[in-house]
Amino acid sequence: MELETRRVMEAAEAALSNARRRVLELMVSGEASRRLSRGFFGDVSLAVDVEAERAIISTLSDRLGSVAFVTEEGGILGNEDNNDYLVIIDPVDGSNNAMVGIPFFAGALAIAKGSTYSDIVAAVVVNYSSGEVYKAASGHDASKNGKPIRVCDEVPLNESFIAFDPRILKKRPEKGLELVSSVKNVRFFGSAILESLLVAEGKLHAFVAYPRIMRPLDFVPSAYILQQAHGVADCIDVRLDALNLLSTERYAILAASGSRLLEELARLLTSSA
Repeated sequence: MELETRRVMEAAEAALSNARRRVLELMVSGEASRRLSRGFFGDVSLAVDVEAERAIISTLSDRLGSVAFVTEEGGILGNEDNNDYLVIIDPVDGSNNAMVGIPFFAGALAIAKGSTYSDIVAAVVVNYSSGEVYKAASGHDASKNGKPIRVCDEVPLNESFIAFDPRILKKRPEKGLELVSSVKNVRFFGSAILESLLVAEGKLHAFVAYPRIMRPLDFVPSAYILQQAHGVADCIDVRLDALNLLSTERYAILAASGSRLLEELARLLTSSA
């Protein structure tokens, strides 16, 4: 791994390690679920989110110099037009799990040299509960705890084992029911980042977030790692590679072990019948 890539990856891992330490401290003290205000996207800010984000930003600023950030709590921070790196941060994905002690929540970040998805050069995710580290960098396969990971063999839609965001059942109940009835089995764990990574390591065939419910920071880090694990990911209605990382819009996301399965899911969700 070339020197610059190693420096970026080490900085990202250090940032998420510091965030994990702070998250676990807050959980032990009972302060994790303390409500503070509302974040940039309008969601209630919890102490665990704010403190994790602060630890990540501080570490990366110290290690990488000129950095702009897109964050859940603070929004767009730094000079978005004049920086060495743009970092997309989800400080705690699965906050509700963290609040009640369900061991499935993570910190995630992606580092880019420009403002579109195709400019990403590295991504790291840390499962805060287990300490497992998922990472990928340009030109390098994805790994979990230093060992390569790869998606499982592709299967037809009716044989697939998927995870999905249950908001589809509120926003598009007819499509939610069609999805559930069209696959072999379904799961929902409460962390889109980690669920997408279950696809990356071959434990699920697909993850679905539909309709437009995901912000870039909710899926960009895991989508990048999934692609480096030889899987496929895309947005419905916009090409993932052209996605503006500074966007505050929400998107429909598909992640799968192969392109045929992704296309089957897209047809099911977008068909008018």
